[in-house]
Amino acid sequence: MNRNELTEEYLPILQKWQLKSQELKDCQIFIFNPRERIVTEDEEINHFLLMVSGRAKVCNFASNGKNLILGYYISAGLIGDVELMTHQKTATSTIVSISECICIAIPIKQNYQILRNNLQFINALAEELAKKLNENSHNYFASAVYSGEARLAYYILENAYKNYFQDNLRDVAGSVGLSYRHLFRILNHFIDEGLLEKKDEGYFIKEAAILKEKSMA
Repeated sequence: MNRNELTEEYLPILQKWQLKSQELKDCQIFIFNPRERIVTEDEEINHFLLMVSGRAKVCNFASNGKNLILGYYISAGLIGDVELMTHQKTATSTIVSISECICIAIPIKQNYQILRNNLQFINALAEELAKKLNENSHNYFASAVYSGEARLAYYILENAYKNYFQDNLRDVAGSVGLSYRHLFRILNHFIDEGLLEKKDEGYFIKEAAILKEKSMA
């Protein structure tokens, strides 16, 4: 992760959330590389993040403490909103970048009262939380209704970066609700159908359109 100064080009993002740079303290720009953890569940969260660009997935650990279960994807919005509103000092989820992610980082300790006392910001944050709740409801419904093949096809498309799917397959199995062995069977079936090609870098998507037809989309 790289850190840069907050420059004028990012001020419209702050304005979108009813925030003013001159009222905030020590803001920076955080740039996360693909497949880098942005925050980790149960670890201290020190910054409230506004997504500028990029795409990330939000996960939680399963009861075994190992497998990551997919919650939803983000490409805009806020990171740390739940923690801010519930006064939690640790992250409630693990967030992993899929592509390069650029965020405005607002230190929580220095700006907590400023954020909490900004009614317009709190209203915008509440709307964002409602959207996340709706997205989670959709994902739970999809997990119950769609086949394992459809869930995996959707997951591959959503997590691909530059047409490559590279992920920890044990985490993938947990995220889509499949056994590790069954996951491999479906992946090999996609390869046999010519949809994917196994390479050293991961799985290259050869037929995204057909894979989408198989997915939950």
